[in-house]
Amino acid sequence: MCRLACFLGMPIQLADLVTKPKRSILTQSYDARERQPHTVEHLTKPNLNGDGFGVGWYSSNSDDKTPCVFTSILPAWNNTNLSRLAEKVESPLVFAHVRAAYPGMPVSEQNCHPFVCGKYMFMHNGNIGDFLKVRRSLLSALREDIYNTCQSFHSDSAVCFAVFLNQLDDLETEYSPTELSRKMNQCMRVILESSKEAGCKESSLLNFVVSDGRTVVATKFSDSGCSASLYMSSGTDYQPFNADSEEDFHVIRSSYRTRIAMVASEPITACPSAWTKVPENTMIIMSREKEGDVNVAFSPIQVEGGLCAKVPLLKVQSYKVLESVEAGQGLKASTSGEVPLTREFIGRVRREPDNIMTGHSGGVLSLTMDGDVMYSGGVDGKIGVWDMDAFSGRLREMVDVQPCGPVMSVATAGGHLLALVGNLVVFYDKNSLELEQDRTVRLPNCGPLMALGAGGAVVAFGGQDCVLRAVERDGAEERCKIASQAHNSFITSMIMLGGLVCTGGADTMVKVWDAETMEMRSSFRGHKGPIASLAKSPDGGRVFSGSRDNTIRVWDMEEMCCRHTISGHSNDVIALEFLKAGEDKEFLCSISLDRTCRFWDVHYTCIQLFSLGMEPTASVLGESTLYIGNESGQIAEWSLDFVEESPGDTSTPHSPRLSSLDSFNRHFSMFSAAAPEKGRDSEMVQTLKDFIAIPSISGNVENEEDCFCAAKFTSRLLEKCGAVTKMIKPEGKNPVVLARFEADPDAPTITFYGHYDVQPANEPTWKYNPFEVTTVDGFFYGRGTTDNKGPILAFVYAVRELIDKCGGIGRLPMNIALLIEGEEENGSGGFKETLCANPHWFKNTELIVISNTLWIGKDRPCITYGMRGMITLSVEVYGPEVDLHSGNEGGALKEPMTDLVKILSSLQDSSNEVLIPGFYDGVNFEEVREKIKMFESLEDSIDMGKYAQSLGLDPVSDCSFAELLSKKWLMPTLSIVEIRTGGSNGGFGRQEPKWKPGAAKSAMSMWNGATRYLEPQDDQGSHFCFGPTRFSVIPHKVTGQISIRFVAKQDPRKLIRAVKDHIETSFRDLGSSNKVNVKVHNIGDAWEGDESHHIYQAAAKALKACWGDTPLYTYEGGTMPVTSTLEKTLQAPALLLPMGQSTDNPHLANERIRSINLFQGKNVMRALMEEVAAVVRQ
Repeated sequence: MCRLACFLGMPIQLADLVTKPKRSILTQSYDARERQPHTVEHLTKPNLNGDGFGVGWYSSNSDDKTPCVFTSILPAWNNTNLSRLAEKVESPLVFAHVRAAYPGMPVSEQNCHPFVCGKYMFMHNGNIGDFLKVRRSLLSALREDIYNTCQSFHSDSAVCFAVFLNQLDDLETEYSPTELSRKMNQCMRVILESSKEAGCKESSLLNFVVSDGRTVVATKFSDSGCSASLYMSSGTDYQPFNADSEEDFHVIRSSYRTRIAMVASEPITACPSAWTKVPENTMIIMSREKEGDVNVAFSPIQVEGGLCAKVPLLKVQSYKVLESVEAGQGLKASTSGEVPLTREFIGRVRREPDNIMTGHSGGVLSLTMDGDVMYSGGVDGKIGVWDMDAFSGRLREMVDVQPCGPVMSVATAGGHLLALVGNLVVFYDKNSLELEQDRTVRLPNCGPLMALGAGGAVVAFGGQDCVLRAVERDGAEERCKIASQAHNSFITSMIMLGGLVCTGGADTMVKVWDAETMEMRSSFRGHKGPIASLAKSPDGGRVFSGSRDNTIRVWDMEEMCCRHTISGHSNDVIALEFLKAGEDKEFLCSISLDRTCRFWDVHYTCIQLFSLGMEPTASVLGESTLYIGNESGQIAEWSLDFVEESPGDTSTPHSPRLSSLDSFNRHFSMFSAAAPEKGRDSEMVQTLKDFIAIPSISGNVENEEDCFCAAKFTSRLLEKCGAVTKMIKPEGKNPVVLARFEADPDAPTITFYGHYDVQPANEPTWKYNPFEVTTVDGFFYGRGTTDNKGPILAFVYAVRELIDKCGGIGRLPMNIALLIEGEEENGSGGFKETLCANPHWFKNTELIVISNTLWIGKDRPCITYGMRGMITLSVEVYGPEVDLHSGNEGGALKEPMTDLVKILSSLQDSSNEVLIPGFYDGVNFEEVREKIKMFESLEDSIDMGKYAQSLGLDPVSDCSFAELLSKKWLMPTLSIVEIRTGGSNGGFGRQEPKWKPGAAKSAMSMWNGATRYLEPQDDQGSHFCFGPTRFSVIPHKVTGQISIRFVAKQDPRKLIRAVKDHIETSFRDLGSSNKVNVKVHNIGDAWEGDESHHIYQAAAKALKACWGDTPLYTYEGGTMPVTSTLEKTLQAPALLLPMGQSTDNPHLANERIRSINLFQGKNVMRALMEEVAAVVRQ
């Protein structure tokens, strides 16, 4: 049986793989030791591999993509040219192969591996069972160009390579690691299908290795379940034992990073702890990452009926692929030592530690603290024991670990000190520091262990073989538990969470396991690079993960989703520590290869930064000190005196009021089916108070945690009512809550839409605290009472009452689903993606209910059956490269501001009629006139004088109220909403707040710190308020923003084209040397319902039953694009059923909802569900 080996990493001499190691591929050509039982007799014999050999390599020059190969039919041990060549050639990617031919298989150079075609190189160990029976069918399926490249028709390996090439679209296409692994999967499937069709009896051994120069894909596979041997090894370096001797090589693992990776039929080096035996039917994908690192992923090859299953393989995260395809240039690393002062940084920088401790002769790989004693593990194979009760740390003892090797991790458990060394878990007595040999855990063929977690009686560990293991000591008995293939790549980090084990892998995943059963509880996706570090909050409610994608993610362990992503570092986040000082101070500490340590407050704003000077390798938190180990063997001591200076924040997202649901659970636990209606209403009011207390302001970075808390509150409320719930957090957006009350999977469904996010409450005219419900004269005042937290609660409590009335969820007349988002006030980002990705939650939707509009007056209920759409666009006029002085240059040029004003003035006449040709196309004026007549019945709903007064205007012109409504509801309009000067984008779009380092902050919001006012900063961007010198400046660029509202029957694309044509024509008529640019920022769909639909009749019946009056059918001039999105996606009609009065002040100061409207709104929703169920049954 053949032997093969492949190396990927930093450049090495071919001799380092082929000739020098004791178990080199040359040695394996005459001393192959591992033979597997096989149905083909000659494959099991310990014969020599002397029927030829080959080596192949890629150049270190990235521009040279084609490999070079040297092959010969001479035995490898007897070819002097091989030894000479191997001493002179260096390469970062090497293939080596020694051949043992079948009986009857020709011995020729055409049959020697590796095979080459274009940029691809390929080798094989094994066979195709009954090859002669299947050869013709395999060759006949090849494309003409691939058939002509087949190096030999006599060799099953050469034919396998041709079959692989046949899966490629062409030989020049750049494939990602994921795509290349799928091509290999397809190749194996074709071979096995052909063998099955030909009735082959012999089993096939398909140990393939293929590369395109960037990625290596290796397989270990047999259709009989007994594959040829294959091992893999990885580490940070590959070198001789010492500089003076080259008698053998070893793979060094001195950090979580992987700089080299190898696969081989047998271990190349003598140290067994460096090699992992590849599991049966497994694919290994090795790909290059940033800074020359290597990503290694394991993927099980699924077998169905003897064939490779057509299943998608894991996604291999490759930094090179991500940079070029997914993330632009977003993953650039920095190790310059320069402190990157990012926008988020508002604190100070420290550049010198308080103390430096030395003791290790190599890098410090791990640190752990146990009371006043700190333990350190080093590359030098020693454990340092440090007394920390002195003024500065003092080295007590250096323990030589046996067997010697890098100490990847140290931890304490009970009276034991634990260390990971190679493939061993070593136990020491913590007091005497004597080795407890009887406890040592030995794991042959698993490769080096990299991550260790200890908690209570459980010790968990994992590493290169991707397997999670745990040892639990019960009295005198030890039990070992295993989670096979826990990750698709190395397990690099681990923490204990009570009875759970949390692991981070090089496959970018964070996973949570039951420590007792080793069953996976949850898996977290989101990072775009390997996980390098994990930490937890003291209560275990949050887990923090640091990654090689330079970010930190915050995972909620109750909702099992991402709460926040923290950016700021410019290289790997290699360590995380959580610091809690007192009741109201929490800080997350992150250490990065960008040579900085950052401290983040509860809003995840960086408030303190340490400039480390050297590359960090490990950290641990003391009582008031942070200890950071580095690559030189030093441990730096940094005092955390800034903690005492930092003010507490009683309104933080982590305060009991916001992060705890105790009060909610307390009042909701009293909810009883037997409670009278008034008691039920009082419970709803208490729930409203708790809900309003969460300042869930979307678009404000300081309230992101509040938005998460509001989503969690909503989810918990629905769970208490009996719903199945799910929280989904779109990237960079607030969570979406999905819920379903399912009576019958095949029954119709009512879907309710709402949003828990609210507008800011910065207006100084608030009479009451906007985030505390205040009851005055029968009204509930507070931000979100009417928009939209109050209506959400009314619907939820209506569902609860209907469940009680029916006798349980299973007896509901129809299914009920809810979709509650947290970005409605900020553009509904992530809403549509979540809706489309989870259609099963809204299966069989018959009706969509939305309560996010208002009555037209105060006393009569309404049904909204139409809303206008919206187009936002900007007109930018620019000319000079810089701003000019009006005294020096005024009158000498066409000024951008003057041109813009002339353009904008051409859009409308003095009576607000829009002058753009085609602007009113699509408007049915006859229908408008008919509806004006219908609106005349609403004349008594509003006082025109008071209406004008509410707007701060003189009495409105002599138009009637019906005509006013038609202008607001039924006609397209154009409004100029803003003019700005300067800035590359005109200042439009979402803008992050800017802190001025060192400056005192302005006063907090008058209401309990709900919103911070930031001191304004002057910059080169957009300007609103001009100081005295701005009056003399001619801006080089000006931008006007326009808001267009259009009606349902208009085509927004045609409308945009008409606006652009008009602006370009008007500008051309000016004869200006400036330039104009029109940019569309957003389009929101218009919506119109059908008031004759039976759903509207059911709604009218429910409203009349509760309010005793026939509802009004009204439009709204505003825009809510989610309505049309929901209708189109769920293929069901939408019903807009407002609860609040026209005077409720949504988005304004003193927002409110009348208590009777809230309670009756609940009753209307319950009656509506019953009416719709009756209609559907009919």
